[in-house]
Amino acid sequence: MTLEDERLAGLSVADVRWMIEEHARHFPGLREAGGMTLYLDEVQTVPGWEGLARRLMDTGGFELFVTVQSWPEIRLAREGGKPEAEQAALFE
Repeated sequence: MTLEDERLAGLSVADVRWMIEEHARHFPGLREAGGMTLYLDEVQTVPGWEGLARRLMDTGGFELFVTVQSWPEIRLAREGGKPEAEQAALFE
């Protein structure tokens, strides 16, 4: 799921959680078999995404891939700085 899509502007972590739960509800066998893979692209656009990612990993039944625009950019934005070169991050 690409979260940088302008149609998803203003999406909250609760909205993303709901979408994941709805998908799991419609396809229960995937998660139970440990075969549910989630790709969250440009997840930094959703405030609080880190907690959701941690909860999904702790819960299990998911393989989670996350991309963000830039880790240094996120860190500097929180500190009031300017963005650095783009990078990608991958969580498993």
